[in-house]
Parts: sequence; structure tokens; C-alpha cells
Amino acid sequence: MSHAREIALVAVTAISIALAAPVLAQSYPTRAIRMVVGFPPGGFTDILARQIAERLVPSMGQQIVVDNRSGNAGIIGADIVAKAKPDGYTLLMGHNNSNAVAPSLYAKLPYDARKDFAPIALTGSVATVLVVHPSVPAKTVKELIAVATRTKGQLRVASSGVGSTQHLALERFKLATRTQMTHIPYKGSGQAVIDLIGGHVDANFDGIGVVLPYVRSGKAACPRRRHAAARPAASGGAHDERAGADGVRERVVVRGVRPGRHSSGSHRPLVHRAARTVGAA
Repeated sequence: MSHAREIALVAVTAISIALAAPVLAQSYPTRAIRMVVGFPPGGFTDILARQIAERLVPSMGQQIVVDNRSGNAGIIGADIVAKAKPDGYTLLMGHNNSNAVAPSLYAKLPYDARKDFAPIALTGSVATVLVVHPSVPAKTVKELIAVATRTKGQLRVASSGVGSTQHLALERFKLATRTQMTHIPYKGSGQAVIDLIGGHVDANFDGIGVVLPYVRSGKAACPRRRHAAARPAASGGAHDERAGADGVRERVVVRGVRPGRHSSGSHRPLVHRAARTVGAA
């Protein structure tokens, strides 16, 4: 079969707020704000959350405390925010794993992704790409497919958790190439990448921003698409069309912010104020 089929899975992050009782938006905030991240330190969502938190401090006039609560592809963190006191001081660095994919995969969740949160801002998105340990004898996707076919499930592929966008990318890749690989789920990208670099897993589907430094340093490799030109990236290393491959094309998009549309009228002043602040940051 042709292996030119594209798999473009994009991880999307957004800041959400637990639906709150009416508060005086003009005076908000009067104390430190907690921003929950459903993944361990070191992954794309954590890095983005810390960058945003740092930029919010001057405009908010209060500290933004990033609280990593990892597990179950972000579901644990989302549940903590859903059950937090609804006073506007607990934010969720949301992810499509917990707020879009999980509601489609699981018949029952400990929260309602549509009703328990008011979206504040769409903060960014990052594409999922495929990288391998340098010991894997595959410089192209065709060679990687051959290795996977020959080893019949022995290739160990990491992801940031069961049901994550990285896990879905792996499963779609296996379907598209008719190969078998062993899924190794982690609680987040950070440890998955560390184990890839250490040779404890053979490959990893992850965000380009997380893995690109390791590709540039030679600690990981991006199998090339057959027909992709080997053009260097602006700062060295693999060009984006090499990052991932036949069926996995890299694309990074950072979008603007918007007020939450699902919040009730009594919550809108708070949500809109928070959205404007994030947008300005």
C-alpha cells in the first residue's frame, strides 16, 4: 500500500477556568492564582504554561503558581480544576487530551468537559512528530517500516499516556503502515523523551518543540520522508518536512486568544477580563 497518507495530529492547549460564582471582575485578582498542568515538567504543555504564567504576573499583579498534576493523559489535572472552589483562582492549562479526546474515548469521566469549564484563551498548538533513538537503523520512514515489519512488535514506542494525541498518532501510523509496535505510555512527554535519549524506548511521538533540541544535538533522529528535500532548519538540524515522515508532517501554529463562549452571563465579566489579560501577555 502507499505510505504517503498523512497523519497530522495537533495538540492544542487552552487556558480554562472552573465555572465560578459571580465575582467582582474589576478587583480580580487579589491573591495568587493556581494554574494546573495535567502533565509533568518538561513537556510542551508545561513549558507553555510557565511562559504564560511569567508574562501574566506584571498585568495581573499577582503570582501565577504552576501546579503539575500529571496522570491519565491530563484527566487528573482537569478533574482537580473541575472540583476546585469556583472562585476564579484555579486555572487549567487545558489540553485536547483531557478536554476533547477523553470525552470521546471514555463513556464516563469525573467531570463534564463542556459544562465544568469556561474557556479563556486558545494559547497554541503543536504538531506531533516521530523521532527514533540513533541506534534504530532507520534514516527514512521506509526503513523504519521495514524494521517494524521484521521485528514484529519489538519496537518500543513511547507516548505521553493512553488516549493521548501521541498514542493516537502511533495507532494511526500502525494502521497506515500495517506494522506492529509496542506502546509504552508515560505520564507526560518529559520522562518519555528522557527514556528515548537513554535508549530505554526505541521511538517516540511527541511535540516538535520538545524533541527538536535532541534531534539537532544528534541524541535523537527524525526519519525522512522519501521525497522530502533535506533542507536545514534555520538554526540547524532537521527541516520540518523531515520531522516525522511519510504520513506524519510537522506543523506548529500559535493562535490568538478568545473569550469563553460557554460561560453563563454572570461569569462573562471575569472570563473576558482574564482573556484580555492573557491576550495582552
